[in-house]
Amino acid sequence: MKIIYTICGEGIGHAARSKAVLDHIFADHEIQILAGHRAYEYLKRHYAHVQRIASFRIAYWRNRVTSIGTFFLNLYFFPQIIFSLVRTILLIKKFKPDIIIDDFSWVGGYAALFTKTHMVTIDNQHIITNTQQEEKKFLLDRLKSRIVIKWFVPRADKHLITTFFNPKIIKNNAILIPPLLRNEILDLHPRKGGYVFLYQTSKTNKKLLQILKSLNVPCIVYGFDKSETDGSLIFKRSFQQSFYEDLANSKAIVLNGGFTLITEALYLKKPILAFPVSHQYEQILNAMELKKLGYGEYYLKPSAEVIKTFMSKLSIYEENLHRLTFDYQKPFRVIDAALKDTLKETKHEQT
Repeated sequence: MKIIYTICGEGIGHAARSKAVLDHIFADHEIQILAGHRAYEYLKRHYAHVQRIASFRIAYWRNRVTSIGTFFLNLYFFPQIIFSLVRTILLIKKFKPDIIIDDFSWVGGYAALFTKTHMVTIDNQHIITNTQQEEKKFLLDRLKSRIVIKWFVPRADKHLITTFFNPKIIKNNAILIPPLLRNEILDLHPRKGGYVFLYQTSKTNKKLLQILKSLNVPCIVYGFDKSETDGSLIFKRSFQQSFYEDLANSKAIVLNGGFTLITEALYLKKPILAFPVSHQYEQILNAMELKKLGYGEYYLKPSAEVIKTFMSKLSIYEENLHRLTFDYQKPFRVIDAALKDTLKETKHEQT
């Protein structure tokens, strides 16, 4: 089966999830990998012939998504994105894939639309558009997010949606699946160390670092693209091999609200303190569900008080986490079935 796999370049989460899928399907299919920005940098370390595509990005300011900054940032990159779309369409004409698998890549979505190629999405973003959301507090952020998602992915044959909670599905072509984890995570043997693992999507949340340092909380910090020590904070670069061991041996995890790292922390049974990026509804939703299930806490703004409260309740979160189970092989069975069904449809259309 011929497959083109297109991957969003914002953050590492899309690349990490896609690697789990690629490791499963790579040996049995002929695959072209197209990845943007940070996803390209990550995946080229693991696969030969990964092609770079331009992708939309998010601009941050003081741990908030800035709409104006995001607009001008992507206005600058837009010619490159259009060029990537044209290159992808030409690749489709030449390679003739049976299917496009897409992890929230604008280029992949529109290349599939313009060439009428079958497409299956594998992401967590479509939980916002394809399932029932009942909270009212962040209604405007949710509506904006729904518009962006529908614009990013105008159509797909199936939406395979990774999730750690169970909302009601409202679209017939949506399937909820457990989290997709890399082998690097599944092979870990976690223990409880004496430090907190800290990862931030946005490098602008300096206040959180100042508070942790003032409380003298030992932390190993990723996401700030530097290697240095500052008081109780040890900074490391994100692509270091030590990332996995540092994650597995921490006593708790502090993050924004990215789906992939949350699900990796859940697998490792680590309590989570989330400070979702303001106006990024996907992170807010993940953080709210995390708290609702009793696996950690979330707050919109960091303070010494909330960090102390979280640290005092680690044993409660650990007890809840030890009752958590997922069938981590189920996603691969669902993916195999989706690919098989799509191949049947393709062959039927050709006869």
